[in-house]
Amino acid sequence: MAESLVAPVPSNVAIRLFGPALCRALLALVLLLAGAEGCVRPRFGGSPSAVVLEVSNKGWTDITVLVERGGVRHRLGLSSALSERRFRIPAEVAPAGETIALLADPVGSSEVYRSPSVRIEAGIVIVWTLQNNLAQSSLRTR
Repeated sequence: MAESLVAPVPSNVAIRLFGPALCRALLALVLLLAGAEGCVRPRFGGSPSAVVLEVSNKGWTDITVLVERGGVRHRLGLSSALSERRFRIPAEVAPAGETIALLADPVGSSEVYRSPSVRIEAGIVIVWTLQNNLAQSSLRTR
């Protein structure tokens, strides 16, 4: 008689102890948790590279505020006439070290005002004062 060259297959201890249904459930849980790790997002104040934009609209029209980086525009929101508004610019839109421009698009007008370029640094606050005549608007950082 010839001896078998195939090693014996070890019995699966986990399946024997816990049953196949529980093992499948544990495997599904591990895979679910591994996939959910990338879904966690930082809270508003949690990102050190968050950029804050303070808009003071001294004009008589509502203004749509946008950020432009690399030719791509991202809408931040609406600044109502004669009001002040604070926006958070996500780090994905304006990462540190990049240069952006702000756009003021008056509601009901075909003209868009483009601010001077701003180089982004971690924790920067941009203060943008919009005048009724947008060409007279001012921009500063702190």
